[in-house]
Amino acid sequence: MRMLEENIKTEAPAGGWLNTIECWLNRVFSSLTVVLLLALCGVVLLQVTARLLLPSSPAWTEELSRYLFIYVVAFGIGVAYQQGELVSVELFQSRLRGLSRPLYRMLISLLMLGFCVLMFKPALAFSAIGEFQTSPTLFIKMQFMFVSTLLVFVNLFAYILLDLLRCLQALFKGEV
Repeated sequence: MRMLEENIKTEAPAGGWLNTIECWLNRVFSSLTVVLLLALCGVVLLQVTARLLLPSSPAWTEELSRYLFIYVVAFGIGVAYQQGELVSVELFQSRLRGLSRPLYRMLISLLMLGFCVLMFKPALAFSAIGEFQTSPTLFIKMQFMFVSTLLVFVNLFAYILLDLLRCLQALFKGEV
């Protein structure tokens, strides 16, 4: 949580348009993630309090907490990627030296970009499924929930592309 708050406060460092775009994306997605995470905590706290103090607890809190969690992941995945917080296997990468390390990182980024592109069309089709469905207790269109899968891949694609461009920029400048 502290890292997300630090990302919101940081200014765009000098270094060109890549840093400016990355800083802007970090601010937007970190802010949305923090707001949704706070809302999720509030909803879960309401649910626990209602179970303890009221004869029956509201059913909508469980549904809303599930939806908030899904969007926390959808908005936070790019920032997590950028900060290196996603699960990765570093055993092989730590043994690489010199130019092979950034080239390996670029290969992995290209594979992940390809996966995001490959999943875009199915995610778009999946989001369209919920057009005529509504949620059981909140009565919101399920398309709003299903579009979160599309958001995951678009968000991740943007951050991976920025990372790939940063690697290419470092290679061409000889900063490796």
